[in-house]
Amino acid sequence: MSDKIEKKADEVKVMDNAAPAPEENSAVEYLTFLPPVDIFESNGIMKLLLDMPGTGASGVSVHIEDQVLKISGDTEMIDYGRSVRYKREFPISNELDTTGITAKIKDGVLEVILPKLDSAKVHKVQVSAG
Repeated sequence: MSDKIEKKADEVKVMDNAAPAPEENSAVEYLTFLPPVDIFESNGIMKLLLDMPGTGASGVSVHIEDQVLKISGDTEMIDYGRSVRYKREFPISNELDTTGITAKIKDGVLEVILPKLDSAKVHKVQVSAG
């Protein structure tokens, strides 16, 4: 069976990119944006690709809290006199192995890999004749 990757629909959850707002209670004033994301699924993983230009590994945070994957990133870019902050949140299934999540950023694209638990993977059953 092929490990074909299918693109999944993106759900906007945090805020609208068209209306950035300064972050409250912060020493630095930020414009907060919802980064665009592509979500792919194969038999063994969920993969998220987030566009976060201007963000490096030291400025990115990826963590899970109450079954919610929380991603944020701060940049050195200045827009309207404020720094740029990216934030996204995704509810995650119990079928994902939260201890095996990996993340890397290259050229402003954050890749997050969420492996599925073995019990959630597709298992092929052989059918015999007779």
